[in-house]
Amino acid sequence: MKQNADVSYDAGIDWLTVTTTQGDQTQSLLELARELEETQLPENAIAEDWRGLGYRGRSYEGLRVGQRAGGEAILILSGDLAKRVGETYTVDSSRVTRADFQVTVVLPEPDPLIAQRTYLEYKKLTDSEKSGRMYTYISSSTGDTLNVGKRSRNKYLRFYDKSSWFNGAPLGTYWRYEVELKKAVAKEAMRMFNEAENRHVFIGEQVWGAFEKKGIEPRFSVDNRPTSIQVGQNVTTADSKIAWLSRCVAPVVTQLIHLGYEEEVLRSLKLRGVYRSGDE
Repeated sequence: MKQNADVSYDAGIDWLTVTTTQGDQTQSLLELARELEETQLPENAIAEDWRGLGYRGRSYEGLRVGQRAGGEAILILSGDLAKRVGETYTVDSSRVTRADFQVTVVLPEPDPLIAQRTYLEYKKLTDSEKSGRMYTYISSSTGDTLNVGKRSRNKYLRFYDKSSWFNGAPLGTYWRYEVELKKAVAKEAMRMFNEAENRHVFIGEQVWGAFEKKGIEPRFSVDNRPTSIQVGQNVTTADSKIAWLSRCVAPVVTQLIHLGYEEEVLRSLKLRGVYRSGDE
């Protein structure tokens, strides 16, 4: 299905699972978890007890860490935290067991029926050249979803309306293309991700290619530079606002300035003329 490419988009890791079996690897993973707890989570974040897959440990929003018999450990990152870690850390790809790459597009005009139209088009082809593929459509009051493939496979695709996550956005405004990778496929993808000159562009290329191979041409162009899309948050005190800026905004601003977009950054933040380097 041919799509337009006149949209802005954001690219990043949405889920990352890292496991270890013993010794120094486990210790390094637990140290990484503690570092993320101290530097990436809000100061008032409260841990909850967590159990899963035989592991026991603690859980925050976006982070779970646990251990089980035999010196094994697991670290699971999701959502915005997974994206930030992917931008600023290099995780040992040989220990990755799952990695989800996502691209979220912002349409100039809301279109809440894209998933439905895509599903109906390929349903007509089920008995012909598309017979070996699986397309599952789910209609929801918070936005539609189209799943492509089998969840048990090492590569699984999701295309869904993400608009309800963004304050005040009409359905059909934000659409997410997501590729779930597991086992050997995840390890290889993360190795290439770690070595990529531009990690955002690499993810855009991987997601675009995965959907295109299934006959769905994504509605974004990997030739465009990705921007950062931030889900609306309630930030109240001055200290929490500064912490939020440091954690969520500063990395993106730094990256854009390094890419040569200083003027655009200052103009978009309305800082031109407000702050000048060297002012007394």
